Amino acid sequence: MLLDLYQYEYGACSGLSIVINFQGVTLSHLGKLEIVVVQQFLYYLQEAMFLKIKEVHLMNAPSFTDKLMLFLKPFMKKELLESIRIHQKGSSTIESCVPIASLPKDAGGQYKSYKEIKDETLAKLRDNEEFFFNENKKRVTESLRPGKGLDMSEIFGSVQGSFKKLDID
Repeated sequence: MLLDLYQYEYGACSGLSIVINFQGVTLSHLGKLEIVVVQQFLYYLQEAMFLKIKEVHLMNAPSFTDKLMLFLKPFMKKELLESIRIHQKGSSTIESCVPIASLPKDAGGQYKSYKEIKDETLAKLRDNEEFFFNENKKRVTESLRPGKGLDMSEIFGSVQGSFKKLDID
């Protein structure tokens, strides 16, 4: 929704850099991930999102990030996989890739706090309710497609389950 609104307000851009802060993420969080949701999200990032992903930075990455990447790798194209940069917890390598001024204060940057960003983002979404209502009318309803509609299992295969019973060496 935010990307749709950004494009509506500012027009097209040349690409998107994503920074994911893993601060506070523990191994038990992996158990809450559902494989199908992860698979669909990665499909969206690579095939359906209207922006090109320039780079993905995993900031404050925990020691088990390599294990997480092993699970994600089958769902990622080579281009996305090569765009991922892992910045270990306590490392300053992100400073050479992302301007510190653009990072939230809570993440060691100079921008606003996470709470300020969240509050402003939610207010922006609420202020643009009519835009989203009208945008929603433009979306495809697969059940109305002539012939056999697309089935998620045809796009994603039949991967099911979650990481709840995950054994990591």
